Amino acid sequence: MNKSTYCKKHTFVSVMNKEKYSFKTNKSHANFEFESSGPNGQIKKVVEYNEIGKLPDGTPILNLGFGDWDDTLRIVGDLTISNNADRDKVLATVASTVLDVINHYGNILK
Repeated sequence: MNKSTYCKKHTFVSVMNKEKYSFKTNKSHANFEFESSGPNGQIKKVVEYNEIGKLPDGTPILNLGFGDWDDTLRIVGDLTISNNADRDKVLATVASTVLDVINHYGNILK
């Protein structure tokens, strides 16, 4: 295993060993929701996957959108800074949604 492969594998494994929030997803596994919990209370987080194209072999190219749900505007705010003291747990949860998408659609990474 070369150094680059080791670093990628080690980084991925260390992220996946971090504490994560439970999340809900829809039937198509394109939208995920979870609650961040910290000093600023419960904050609804949303992860959305949208197909933005296809590779020449038909493999879908997905965009990952992420942010806080704004109940007033009914949108995902991707510029919001919630400072809920749970960054690592939130990022590990977002990474877990990537695995869920891959498991649902099969290995989309070639």
